[in-house]
Amino acid sequence: MDVALPGQIVTFDFRDSQAPAPSDQGIPRPLRVVQWNIERGYQLDAVIATLRDLDADILCLQELDIGNQRSGGGNHAEQIARRLRLNGAVAVEFQELRSPCRAPAQQGGGLHGNAIYSRYDMAFRAVGHAPAYDWPRDGMRLGEPRLGARVTLAAEIRVPRRPAVLAYSAHFECFAGIAGRAAQLCDLLQDSSACVPELPHQLVFGDFNTFAHSLARLSPRYAHGWHRFRNLGMSEAEWWVENVLAWSVDDGPVNLRLAAEPLPDHLRPSREVLRAARNPGWWDPFDPVRDITISNHCGWMSAKADWAFVRQFRVVRHWMANRDFTASDHRCLVLEVEHAHADTVAEHMLATKRVARELQVKRASRLWTWCSLAAAAALSWAAFTVARRSSISRITGHRGRYGHEFFRFEIDNQGYLKYANNSNYRRDSIIHKSLRLSPTLVAEFKRIVDDSEIMAEDSTLWPRRDENGRLQLDISLNGKSISFETAKISSLADTVDTQDPEGLRVLYYLIQDFKCLILSIISLHFKIKPIA
Repeated sequence: MDVALPGQIVTFDFRDSQAPAPSDQGIPRPLRVVQWNIERGYQLDAVIATLRDLDADILCLQELDIGNQRSGGGNHAEQIARRLRLNGAVAVEFQELRSPCRAPAQQGGGLHGNAIYSRYDMAFRAVGHAPAYDWPRDGMRLGEPRLGARVTLAAEIRVPRRPAVLAYSAHFECFAGIAGRAAQLCDLLQDSSACVPELPHQLVFGDFNTFAHSLARLSPRYAHGWHRFRNLGMSEAEWWVENVLAWSVDDGPVNLRLAAEPLPDHLRPSREVLRAARNPGWWDPFDPVRDITISNHCGWMSAKADWAFVRQFRVVRHWMANRDFTASDHRCLVLEVEHAHADTVAEHMLATKRVARELQVKRASRLWTWCSLAAAAALSWAAFTVARRSSISRITGHRGRYGHEFFRFEIDNQGYLKYANNSNYRRDSIIHKSLRLSPTLVAEFKRIVDDSEIMAEDSTLWPRRDENGRLQLDISLNGKSISFETAKISSLADTVDTQDPEGLRVLYYLIQDFKCLILSIISLHFKIKPIA
């Protein structure tokens, strides 16, 4: 569709000449201004309905299609101006080539660019950016065959009864990485600073595609270069605030914070970039971390990609529209602003510096929290590993006139208690029971073992098993293991005339404690002998 070429500006004016602008009547009200990426106008009717409800004085929009098959082939820039009765212009960035490599939802055939609309008179110009890609060469590889380069539309808006406003509508390259987008930001910073003497009241709005973090960090298509993993622990928006926006034009002739980044020599910013990367007083009232404007892949790829910088304005209030992403994949930023004195610039710079410091403190706190959680996880795993090696088993029994009689229990490393009792009295059958102990009971068994000090005993001098039976005890606890076997101990009197009465008393009392606790647990859960 031959409406314009990339880099050119197309204007529209569908204002009703008979209807005065709101600011022409009575006391001037705050200006309502909007920043929104409308996602190629896929849902153009919903976009226009939202903009009509907002009734804004100035609109800065990105991703407007003109004649592209993917969005219905219409001239969306003109339709918005006509249906909202506004004055406006679109700066053409790309000629979207029709290509078999594009899916139907991405098919081109027309133009693509950024626009500014208003109720008021405007004078337009384009701010060019150095091409991030050779699109004729790289377009097929990136799935975006196109011609052109990124262009920011600038407009001098003549607001009645108030000073003129300089507005920008920008869309930075999503494939350029942090360094590439920072260079495009510097183009705007430089242009804005040059215009401050004549046009101090500025609105710098746009989709800056600041999402090279989180899930995008794993994609060399969207996040590449040295910063891809260099800024781990922070979002790209945080990086911008701390390394570029917090450095004022009054802080020095070059951005020393950006210059101090530990980068290889061949990747260090040029002196021109360091001179340009100084904030002339821009301030965004939205939070760089919490105010997410784009969210994809079930929230795994979320970012503050859209920015609404004001200079020498007082922000009366601000909010986001299209919060449910139904009209576009971006949220809409809405601000009500009033012209302010030059002192506001210094106040906003101090606010930006304060946000940068708070982000650093919060990141250090997050780092400490993650380190603490990692340490706790490591200790928990170590404790779990030790616990898995913990077990207690005890067997006591003999062979008498009723055959092999025994009492046995075992607590394994998973907390399972297995109980068996075979008395053979009056032909009773063997009793088997098993159950899962709670962590509290497992801890109680371990406490009994620790308090008994059985792990320090030695069975060398204990009497050997004989025809009266045997008692066997095996314990593995806290990385230590014991395995004792001695003659059956029926009562405390059996420990008196031995070579180690004290050690056997420890064993006897421990066995009794185990036996009482286990039988109590079994009786709480089962009827040992069914009632006839």
